[in-house]
Amino acid sequence: MTEAQAKREDDLLMLLQSALLLDNRHEGTEYKFISAAYCLSYAESIRDVYGGDRRKRLSEVVAYLDRAFTFKNKFLNRNDVAVVVVMAEVALENGIGEKDFSSFVNIFANSIYKSYKDASGSGNVKAKSTQMRLKQGGRPR
Repeated sequence: MTEAQAKREDDLLMLLQSALLLDNRHEGTEYKFISAAYCLSYAESIRDVYGGDRRKRLSEVVAYLDRAFTFKNKFLNRNDVAVVVVMAEVALENGIGEKDFSSFVNIFANSIYKSYKDASGSGNVKAKSTQMRLKQGGRPR
């Protein structure tokens, strides 16, 4: 596998994780993990039925993030992107501008709660760890 192929697979995994967390938020979709294997199963379950509002919602949030982060951001790594996607959707729903959201993420990344850090370590793909990161990501320091 080439480096470019690995990057595309990581990008696809982050997109699936994000879709899963958004579906959890809106549809009540339950999950035990956001691991690659679990996301593959999730992808199979949404095949041919993921469209309409769900697709539009994900596309709008990704476009918002593209406008918010025009340069590489150290916090937007594989472990945190799906959480940032959910945070971005909340920001978008509340009329928060892209620059303000980007600033918030930068401030948050530089002053992360211990509980967020702990939930990012070993076992970070478990639902409990993911939910802890989502909970901490929305709290001001």
